[in-house]
Amino acid sequence: MKKLLVAVATLAMAVLPEAQAGLMNTITLNPGSSPKPLYGGDLRVCNDSESTGAVTVNVRPGGMVYLQPGRCFNEWGPMLTFTNDGKGIVIVHYRSIAKNNGRIPGHQ
Repeated sequence: MKKLLVAVATLAMAVLPEAQAGLMNTITLNPGSSPKPLYGGDLRVCNDSESTGAVTVNVRPGGMVYLQPGRCFNEWGPMLTFTNDGKGIVIVHYRSIAKNNGRIPGHQ
C-alpha cells in the first residue's frame, strides 16, 4: 500500500506543472520584442521551464524581478511589464490568485 501511495504521489507531482499551466494564460516573448504590459491585481506569474532564457518583470514603480525558467512568484500590482532581453524565446504563464472577485488577468 505504501508503494502505491508513493507511486500516485510521484505521478501527481510530475503531471501537476502541466495541468497548472493548462489553467493559466500565456504570453510568448521573442528576443528583442517590445515590453508586454499586463493589467491585473493578485497574479501568479511563472516562466515556463521550456523557456530558453529569463524574463524581466517590472513590478510597481521601481521594482523588478528577474525570473529564471521554471520559477514562479505571486505579486499584486495594477500593472506588470514583461521584457525578454535574452536571445531565446520566453514563455510566461499567469493567472489570477484573487479570491473569486470576478477579475480576469489582462483585463480591467
